[in-house]
Amino acid sequence: MKKTALVLTVIVSAASISAGKIYWDDKIQRQTATAASQRVASTPAVESTNSIQPELVAVNLTKNLPRPAADVIMNAEKGGKPVKLVLFGSDTSNGEKNSWSDQFQRKLKEHYPPGIFQMQSIFLKDKTSKEVLSEKLYSKVVEAKPDLLLLEPFILEDNGKVGIDRTLENITVLKNRIQSAKKDCIIMIQPSYPLYDAKYYPKEVEKLKNYATENGIAYLNHWENWPPGNLEDLLSYLNEDETAPSPRGQKAWADYLTKVFVRK
Repeated sequence: MKKTALVLTVIVSAASISAGKIYWDDKIQRQTATAASQRVASTPAVESTNSIQPELVAVNLTKNLPRPAADVIMNAEKGGKPVKLVLFGSDTSNGEKNSWSDQFQRKLKEHYPPGIFQMQSIFLKDKTSKEVLSEKLYSKVVEAKPDLLLLEPFILEDNGKVGIDRTLENITVLKNRIQSAKKDCIIMIQPSYPLYDAKYYPKEVEKLKNYATENGIAYLNHWENWPPGNLEDLLSYLNEDETAPSPRGQKAWADYLTKVFVRK
């Protein structure tokens, strides 16, 4: 009888212990789950930094530019110093306030965020490349220390006065003197405006283009935006004596440069 009672006592005790363990394990699991859900609910969502950063405007606008020039502009938008853009060459405005350079600069201001460009125009009237060097008429460009220099190297003024080989030599000297003041200045070359039915001038401009290619200089061929030189339609792009572009020619020039600097 005593043995039976002892066995029953052991069985009851084991069952009680087992039931108690199940009860406490279940309780602990419920408390842990509740605490975890409370932590999740109280923790604010964190967005990825990359997902909330706006894309730079210049990333798309500069796709038609050479990569070094595009990088300079994009760095300025990221918070760097403004890009010093200098336009240097012959004065082809003919006294117009709406010259190609004025139109071009307005377009840059319209499409890019404020403060990216610091622009300066330095144009010389009736000066050959030889005179620009001998009279040190490039000194203002050197003082400006541009990041980007858009150079029209006086090739039309040189036509008939300075041989093309000497013109190209003068461009090299001019380039070296400007970059001696700012080594990382990026120079881009463009021709002056075209002439109607010219014989030698287009050949000189072609040599200028080849010079730029051979020396790794970006060549901005705005002649693509003008009628061919042998078509009379070109005359409507020039003033009466062909000493400057007409309003139509000024616009054609500006539109080409805008297309290079502002890809839509």
